[in-house]
Amino acid sequence: MLHLLNNAALSAEEGGHHVVNELPIPTEMFGVIAFILFILMLIATVSFSSRGKSPEIGQYEDPSELPANERAMINDLNSPRQH
Repeated sequence: MLHLLNNAALSAEEGGHHVVNELPIPTEMFGVIAFILFILMLIATVSFSSRGKSPEIGQYEDPSELPANERAMINDLNSPRQH
């Protein structure tokens, strides 16, 4: 039985039907499109980070001038840990 399947596969292969599926765009464009998409994803990721909103150097000299949420984070960081 396996011999018959093997012969059928070989005879189908020798039939001369060679299918070539053309790509819709040149192959280099796939790399260019992928690069652009990754750059856009990087920009989207960076835009959601809060690094762009950091205060200027020397803007908050006194810790009491910090916004309330930042003071709460610093107090939480300095408080003793409960395990």
